[in-house]
Amino acid sequence: MSTSQLLEQLQAHEEVFRAAGDLARDLQGHVASHLKSNTGNLETDLVTDADLAVQRMILKALVRTPLVSCRLLAEESNPELATLKTDFSPDSHLVLSLDPIDGTRRYCEGEPYYSVIVGLHDGARPLYTYLYYPAFSWWIRLVEDRLATSGPLPGAERLPDLSRSIVYTAGHPEQEVPERVAALQERGYRFDHGEKVAPCGSKFLLLSGQSAGYYSANPNAYDGLLAWHYGLARKLPVESAGRAPDQTFSGALDLSRIESGRWGAHYPGYYIVLPPEV
Repeated sequence: MSTSQLLEQLQAHEEVFRAAGDLARDLQGHVASHLKSNTGNLETDLVTDADLAVQRMILKALVRTPLVSCRLLAEESNPELATLKTDFSPDSHLVLSLDPIDGTRRYCEGEPYYSVIVGLHDGARPLYTYLYYPAFSWWIRLVEDRLATSGPLPGAERLPDLSRSIVYTAGHPEQEVPERVAALQERGYRFDHGEKVAPCGSKFLLLSGQSAGYYSANPNAYDGLLAWHYGLARKLPVESAGRAPDQTFSGALDLSRIESGRWGAHYPGYYIVLPPEV
């Protein structure tokens, strides 16, 4: 099946993605949470029975489609989910990704800033990203360079002015890209850790238009490409670089190179979504 037909398959299943997100919304506050790892980062370590239920619903729908020809990277695992994963191709250059609940810590705390994220890339560039915030009944669809949404995303409350802020969650930009940080600071921009300035997370700040840009180091393989794809679709300047074995940066971020680390599967390197005028 062609890539364009696979993209059509994903779009045809968006109702399933929203239904799975609505299930998470209905389960919020009524499910158990567990530690699946011990990295010290609750965003990485926490999993709830809702995460597992959402992933199960989506995979059960997709496993009956030609999308099984793709390589699957889905964040959660248990014996049933592992069985569903085996139907997907481990060697395809087309990578299908799934984060059943992005923002599990916020979900456990009763916050509305969590989402379901489904993506597809071809090893070179993002092809499809679908994000759904169940608490706001808001979604965004990115297909290659096209963007569609269900309307304006509500803003988060209790926020400072972030119109000159490049937000991030993953990485340490002052250490990783000090020259880029200095150049942007000279132009009046600053880098802010999204979790420290807002209760909603860095992605929400970018998508709701409250931040000037977005930075990500070693973007994770389940949801880490969303801001990059969003920037490309919005025709914003996006810079990236891959990380070589000697820890230097060179070239562009290589989506065909997936590594495992303390925080899970990721693409070694970084990208930055910049304001339009930069």
